[in-house]
Amino acid sequence: MTADQVAASKWISGKPIEDSAREEQVLEAMNAEAQRLHLDQAVVRQIFKDQIEANKLVQQGLHDRWKDYPQERPDSAPDLDHIRDEINRANTAILTALQESQSILRTPLCPTLRDNSTDSLVHDQHLNNLHTQGLQRALSGMCSAQ
Repeated sequence: MTADQVAASKWISGKPIEDSAREEQVLEAMNAEAQRLHLDQAVVRQIFKDQIEANKLVQQGLHDRWKDYPQERPDSAPDLDHIRDEINRANTAILTALQESQSILRTPLCPTLRDNSTDSLVHDQHLNNLHTQGLQRALSGMCSAQ
């Protein structure tokens, strides 16, 4: 859900959606944390690449919408550094969840559990099509630990 805030910040500042340097910085930090937590670094890297791609998908979708519907454009947004602090906290929570659920991620039931959880979240949060696509993209590699 941080993608909306990032999209607004980048819209207002004129910064591009693509930020390869920041992406690599996040992936390297997550790799170091994965190593510290004794998690499979390849799995962690894939999961965070999926998170990044999902975030960009939502950002691009919002930017496209704002181009077509100027009345929906944001007129203010939080500072990108503030949003990144929130993202860093979420990343830590994701790593903790991965550490706690390693055995589930390796079972044949993982895709079914992931899809059921996704469906519940889409329903409970009333996600629109764009955010549903983002969520599905974010979780696409979640069961690759099999």
